[in-house]
Amino acid sequence: MDTTFDILQAIGLGLAFGLRPAFAPLVVAICAAANLAVDFEGTPFDFLENPIVLIVLAVIAVVSVVDALRAGKGKATFDLGWLLVALVLGGLFGAGSVAEHSDTWVIGAVVGVVAAALGYFATFPLVSGARKRLQGEAEASLILPAIVELVAVVTAFLSLLLPPLAAIALIAVLVLLVRGRKTAGESYAGLRTLNK
Repeated sequence: MDTTFDILQAIGLGLAFGLRPAFAPLVVAICAAANLAVDFEGTPFDFLENPIVLIVLAVIAVVSVVDALRAGKGKATFDLGWLLVALVLGGLFGAGSVAEHSDTWVIGAVVGVVAAALGYFATFPLVSGARKRLQGEAEASLILPAIVELVAVVTAFLSLLLPPLAAIALIAVLVLLVRGRKTAGESYAGLRTLNK
């Protein structure tokens, strides 16, 4: 049962980091350092509780805020970089979650990476679309990324406290992903009709 809960926790953390890999990983690392609902001590991933890692995660969070502010002004953003950060952190924290009660932490790493990718690709079209529509309106264009950030932190924290809730988060992300693809398909079909 512990391993099942740990895998669900890995899914929840991966999804959260995929939504926005800035403050959610920092919150989880702080919880791990305080032994609150997760503890990587005694696992190969105990370095995730290290103060140096906490500082690195804090720097990532600050860079994320700067990047969001740049995006609000219509400047280029580091989107591919955030995907890579999400995948790496999803894999590490997912593996750490499973390693807490099992030696088969590779499952947690894979689950964390896949969940991070799902979270990223479910929300990226929403956030980038909002950026384009609100270009030049810096304050308004920051609202959606801030909401996504908050959802990511809450998802990560709830996945630590109640891992089965990650299943609900997974369903929500899959629905968002399917709807996003459907909308993109309809837009493409509309463009083809206009070009005829």
